[in-house]
Amino acid sequence: GHDYSMQLKQEYALETEEIAQKELDKEVTKTAVLIAYYQPISKKELIDIVGEKVRDHVDLLVKMKLIYQNRTNRGYILETTPKFFEFFGIEAKSKEELKGMLAKSAGLK
Repeated sequence: GHDYSMQLKQEYALETEEIAQKELDKEVTKTAVLIAYYQPISKKELIDIVGEKVRDHVDLLVKMKLIYQNRTNRGYILETTPKFFEFFGIEAKSKEELKGMLAKSAGLK
């Protein structure tokens, strides 16, 4: 099998990295990736996976417009925004493609 890592476009690479380090710590980034991978995922499910601290992560990601938080009768549903792809310099055009990339980079074949 091939090894994949998240490839950043050169013009984004430096910028994104600096922004990402400034604004997002590893934990928040991990939460963002989980949302991207499992979306649409309910906030409750996410809390079950990651724990209560996820609430702060979600608030931050929503504030940065990287994820949407949609209110439904089943609670909040989380999904990525188009800005999510840009922010992380992800080339994937669709959620399916994104899932494939994330699965490979996380070793979830």
